This record gives sequence, C-alpha cells and structure tokens, in this order.
Amino acid sequence: MDIFGERSLFTKIDKTSTCLGADTLRDYLSNPLTQCKEIEERQKAIKELSQKPEWNIRFLANAKSLELQDKSLLTNKLSVDFP
Repeated sequence: MDIFGERSLFTKIDKTSTCLGADTLRDYLSNPLTQCKEIEERQKAIKELSQKPEWNIRFLANAKSLELQDKSLLTNKLSVDFP
C-alpha cells in the first residue's frame, strides 16, 4: 500500500489545515498505535473534540495565527542573515 506517494493514503485522507496537523497525520500513519487501550483513548479524544465545533474553530484560528507568526519570524531572520 502506498502511504505517502502521489496517489497515497495520505493524499486521500489529508484534510489538515496546518503544517503541524499534516505532520501529526504523517506521524500517525508512520507509527500506528498497536495497543487497544491507546487506540480507544485516541478515538475517545477525537470523538470528544469533534463535538465541540466552537472550540475547534478557535483552536484552528490560533494555530493558523501561530503558523503565520513563525513564517514571519523565519522570513525576517533570513532577510537579516542574507540581505
């Protein structure tokens, strides 16, 4: 099974909105849980968060903001180091 290629499982299911989210999904696919208890705990957490749309919107907005700040800081640093 192609996990990360051009027509992979990752490209089919990736609906993430941030780089961190995509990295987390890659990690989950690369290192799947094998213990029933861990799988059940993750499923429970996902179910709980999926029932909190307002929280999800705020979280996404904050994550996007932080991601933009990180890019801005990196861009500023690069322009200072490499005029």
